[in-house]
Amino acid sequence: MKSEKVIWGLLLVFVGGVILFDNLGVIDFYWSFVWRFWPVLLILSGVNMLFSKSDSKIGGIIAIGITCAVLIFIGYQGISGRGSFSSGWLEEGNRDSANRPLTTILSEPFVAGTRKAELSIKAGASSFNLEESTSNLFEASATRSAGRYSLKKVSRDSVEILDFRMIESSAESSIRENEVNFKMNSAPLWDIKIQMGAGELDFDLRPYNVEKVFLEGGAASFKLKMGMPETATTMTIKTGVSDIELFVPRGAGCQIKTDSGLSSEDFDGFTRQPDGSYATSNFNSTTKRIIIAMKGGLSNIEVKRY
Repeated sequence: MKSEKVIWGLLLVFVGGVILFDNLGVIDFYWSFVWRFWPVLLILSGVNMLFSKSDSKIGGIIAIGITCAVLIFIGYQGISGRGSFSSGWLEEGNRDSANRPLTTILSEPFVAGTRKAELSIKAGASSFNLEESTSNLFEASATRSAGRYSLKKVSRDSVEILDFRMIESSAESSIRENEVNFKMNSAPLWDIKIQMGAGELDFDLRPYNVEKVFLEGGAASFKLKMGMPETATTMTIKTGVSDIELFVPRGAGCQIKTDSGLSSEDFDGFTRQPDGSYATSNFNSTTKRIIIAMKGGLSNIEVKRY
């Protein structure tokens, strides 16, 4: 078998494997960073030209060996994501020369005509805040003493998909020293998914049109203020030992379905229904609805109307 066929086979297996594992969430591969190594393709082409016409088995083995070494190098660089780049990037280094937490700005520009956006946030011990809107699609100001934050964007079927996450560090840190302030554009319809361990979250979503919210936390504190939905907003909340405080507008009909085990519940202004759910008096008389599904362990849950 000619070495050129083996080399191209290795390239296809490498690219396909990376795409598959990245889509499955097994690895985080930063293609934008790897593109700076595009001259490596010229090297591989040159190696193939040198040895593909040769009948020497040693030449073929050398060509295949160089290809494997290059692919390993690219794979390591793509997974580690060292450096920074525009569309999906990651910063390293947690403190400045004065041993103070560093602040990093991550953002994605707003593309005219964007109607739908999805935001996924995944982090450990951090404090998250959202209050202001921005002319960009999304902004994050991250102050951290441990860990690293990354932001990636993918456009799919006219939907802008944002992935913001914390890459854990072995260094110990407090929640207070890992603080992230978010800003979102108020034009698109948003789906928001948040997964966090120990942390605090304070989101004021009143300026935004939100279709779906998914919250999952361990020992976390959640505080959310929901705005008036255009039609319906669905919320799914899964927690362990958490403190949850939700604010919903009085003008919106609201329903709560809870399966919270030993949790403490306080739903002021809601009436228990025959099916075990809770609802406001205007839930069936309005099309502007907020539907909440809760699953919690030892959580304290409050839903307040404003």
